Amino acid sequence: MNAYKKIVKKYYKRIPHKHNPDSRLTKYVFSRAAISVALSKFASDKEVGKAIGKSRYSIINYRKTHEGNMYSLEYRDYYNTALEIVQEELINQNMNEEEQQTYMNALWISINRHLEDGEELYASCLLSNYNAKLNLGWPQSNRQ
Repeated sequence: MNAYKKIVKKYYKRIPHKHNPDSRLTKYVFSRAAISVALSKFASDKEVGKAIGKSRYSIINYRKTHEGNMYSLEYRDYYNTALEIVQEELINQNMNEEEQQTYMNALWISINRHLEDGEELYASCLLSNYNAKLNLGWPQSNRQ
């Protein structure tokens, strides 16, 4: 099993409902879309599609609808969960303290830029991520 499939499996264990790959009910579509968008930052559409059992065209569609989906609290919850897992598995495990500090500074700058641009929903997702890192013992941004 490749790394992306392991991440998807871990994600489906953490979300509040059982995975149904063929259902078109909103909660199932949102959960698939959220993990797809989170993984697509690190993998090709084809690799993500293979990991979730969908075509690359589905992944492209998920990315296109992501911004609109962010207006849904349910989708944002799925997306935050997906981002946490992707970061745990692909980014965080190999970072030393200096890299963590750099990451937290960049995250803080990104939050502020999104707020300045009027993108409060996206900024709130990033802020949730930032707070989760603080709870894990990561250093606070020195840009505050």
